[in-house]
Amino acid sequence: LFETSWFRGRPRQEALPFSEQVLALSPWWQEAAARGALEIGWECRFHLSQRAVVDGDWDRFDELGMAFSPWFRAQRAFGSGDDRAQEAILAELAAEPDDFSLVAASAFVASPVWHADAFRRVIGLMVAPGRARQTQIYGRLLLAGAATRAGRWREACGHLDSAAVVDATVTLTHRAHLATLPFVPASPAELEALDRQLATLIVVGTDSEQPLWRDWQGYENLTAAYLRGLVALRLGRDDEALLWAATLDTLRTVRDTGSAARDLAAGLRARIARRQGDPAAALALLEATARQVPLGLHWHNVITGQPAERLLRADLLLSLIHISE
Repeated sequence: LFETSWFRGRPRQEALPFSEQVLALSPWWQEAAARGALEIGWECRFHLSQRAVVDGDWDRFDELGMAFSPWFRAQRAFGSGDDRAQEAILAELAAEPDDFSLVAASAFVASPVWHADAFRRVIGLMVAPGRARQTQIYGRLLLAGAATRAGRWREACGHLDSAAVVDATVTLTHRAHLATLPFVPASPAELEALDRQLATLIVVGTDSEQPLWRDWQGYENLTAAYLRGLVALRLGRDDEALLWAATLDTLRTVRDTGSAARDLAAGLRARIARRQGDPAAALALLEATARQVPLGLHWHNVITGQPAERLLRADLLLSLIHISE
């Protein structure tokens, strides 16, 4: 429930009573927490620790024994506002040879409570000279996302340009995703250019013919078809967007993506229905989706995780006065 509720439009808190029950049935968790060890079911401690972060209950966070990892020490240092702990963890992360620790720490200072300054400081370590090429690219993409979130699209484009120098293909999909967000002031010329570039990434209706080292996630054709549909919508080309939705309905990918392609096709059609003044029909399209996606694709990818569709669903529910949802 903790890993999938949000994807299905449900609150993560639904998982917490079950996590509490696991701890009640597993008295050895306290010894494991004290020793910085991981027992079977330790994920339930993690679930509850994230509730403590939201509540600012750092005594509970400490009791749950999350200090075993620099990711969680970063989360505590910045969440609690402990200046000395912040400097200590930044020094530790800077000396950390494992780049994954930096990537994970950036996630935990950004969620479930957003700390913009902490996020930028950790990302600064990711883009530092000497870090792995992929780590630096990812850091630039994260900075672009943060700038977009703050309404600084031109700044975001600068970070994307820096990332594109190293890996143009990976950067293109992120640029297109950000540019098609409804609040981003991308110009028609930018959108047209993105559509032309995305056309080089897709083989319509069949598996990608690119070698897998280029098709970096195994579903590049799905990503490009969806993004081209969003670009068409932003340019006011609803008929073209419907063609991309039809492509997604029957698309096959190298990697198993579950119902993602059909779900995303419904998302394109829902946007058109809303624009045509029928929010109820738009919501019905989204509610009918299967949302059965392999677990890693829920939270690893901004396309198959469908955050834009979840935001659209929330907007539609609000417009139809379903406040509780």
